[in-house]
Amino acid sequence: MVEDEPIVAVDIAETLKAVDARVICALTLEEALFRLDERHDYALAVLDYLIDGRPCDPVCDWFVKRRIPFILYSGVLDEIKGSCRLGLHLAKPVNPDELLRAAEDLVRITAARK
Repeated sequence: MVEDEPIVAVDIAETLKAVDARVICALTLEEALFRLDERHDYALAVLDYLIDGRPCDPVCDWFVKRRIPFILYSGVLDEIKGSCRLGLHLAKPVNPDELLRAAEDLVRITAARK
């Protein structure tokens, strides 16, 4: 998960952990890219589009190249460009149950394709 607002990051992480998801958090683009280089076994990502005012295009590119699904959970959905357009888009704020349903659906669909 990449989210630059700590309170939102905690809320998303707790929502995902409640269904036994292993959550790796990054608060900056640099931290996200570092964590991506550390491991490659991700099933899904939840990303805010703007991190400290910068688009998370390099992170979206990483997931697109590896065919790993991602959710863009953002307040600026109309500004999304590039490979980030290929993710599922959810507008902030969203009900935690809706986020979980979307995440579960994406993981299930991706697993079925393999």
